[in-house]
Amino acid sequence: MQEIKYNFTRSTCWKYSDEIRQKAIKLYLEGNGFRRIERLIHVSHMSVINWVRQLASKIQKIPKKSEKVDILELDEMCINFKKNMALDSCKSSN
Repeated sequence: MQEIKYNFTRSTCWKYSDEIRQKAIKLYLEGNGFRRIERLIHVSHMSVINWVRQLASKIQKIPKKSEKVDILELDEMCINFKKNMALDSCKSSN
């Protein structure tokens, strides 16, 4: 019978400092993606995902307040676009 040989790599548990974790969370909250954070601070993107999930589970859901809107601003590009769409539909029906 042939002897079976196995090769294993010893896995080391990475322990990142609180400073690195806080920096990763801050970068995430600033809108950076997980892989970008990985490249910026040289940590695994899966570690960052896990840190974000852990933090999210600790934060209670904040109820949304429904407020009455007094003033509403519209972008004039939106108004011009709708105006032009209305003109184009009139031209196509003639």
